[in-house]
Amino acid sequence: MALLCGIDVGTTHVKVGFFDDRGGCAASVRRPTPRTLPALVAAVLEALEECAARAGRAPEAIGIAGMAETGVPLDASGHPLTPLLWWNDRRGTREAAA
Repeated sequence: MALLCGIDVGTTHVKVGFFDDRGGCAASVRRPTPRTLPALVAAVLEALEECAARAGRAPEAIGIAGMAETGVPLDASGHPLTPLLWWNDRRGTREAAA
């Protein structure tokens, strides 16, 4: 039986689930969404590892859904230059008004 993984990186929580091809849940993890890129990547990887350990194996495929228009500028080495810029971030409100 196939084992599939779904990852949902939401504004409030990171959710990872392993499901069989009939929709049954083999394992799932839910954690608060970190506010920095390195911590976010670590949270997703840790949740994947935890689900694989609970399910006893890795999935055959992974699907990923992300949080709206959230991003982060990176330097030439791929390191984040700022905290994550959330879709609901108000830092630019004054600039847009001006």
